[in-house]
Amino acid sequence: MAYDRVTDPWACQGGGPNVVPGNPLPREYVEEHLDLVEKGCCNLAKHIQNMKEFGVSVVVAVNKFGTDSDSEIDLVVKKALEAGADGAYPCT
Repeated sequence: MAYDRVTDPWACQGGGPNVVPGNPLPREYVEEHLDLVEKGCCNLAKHIQNMKEFGVSVVVAVNKFGTDSDSEIDLVVKKALEAGADGAYPCT
């Protein structure tokens, strides 16, 4: 599965429509949809929780593609910190 934006997987996990090979990406993956990204961050939170259970310091690096909005990246950083990450930073 290929995405044009780093936040697309979170949107997909947040209830976005299926991506079908050979078809254009649905609008939800081309336009900003903070609600889907936020819902999809539960998977990120679980990964953070799992690492913390082993006593590991967790730092989340959020890759930013040119098509990701600042609001989407800021939301992922915020949700990572709320989930217990020791740090979360946008990267280019």
